Amino acid sequence: MTSRWKLFIGHYKLLREKRTEESIFQTLFSAYPLGAYHPSYSMWNCMIWAWSNSKTHKLDGTYL
Repeated sequence: MTSRWKLFIGHYKLLREKRTEESIFQTLFSAYPLGAYHPSYSMWNCMIWAWSNSKTHKLDGTYL
């Protein structure tokens, strides 16, 4: 069984891959939880969702 930490890292990487190209300015603002850049794939939002998903789902989307 995969540890929750490894699942967290995997989910985080999958979520961050979905973001689109952004400028340096947008990247800097995405570091803030409520930054000016659309937060759907910001660093903080991806961390929150990855931690949540790592408790209940495998990387392929199936339940643990």
